[in-house]
Amino acid sequence: MVEKVEKYIEDFISSVSSISPFVFSLMLSNKFKGKVLIKESEDDELPDVVVLIENNYYDIFGVIDRHL
Repeated sequence: MVEKVEKYIEDFISSVSSISPFVFSLMLSNKFKGKVLIKESEDDELPDVVVLIENNYYDIFGVIDRHL
């Protein structure tokens, strides 16, 4: 599954010049039946947004470290 998700991310990023990370996360979670997770912090201007698909976390750059 990781390969399919990363291929989708690569194809999407190569065809779109700019997109909101939140909108991208919604699209990715919808495509692969994942969950969007948002972490807000008082120190950050923007919240961290990741997508949980099966047991892996993804952002707009691909699979990320499990220890968030």
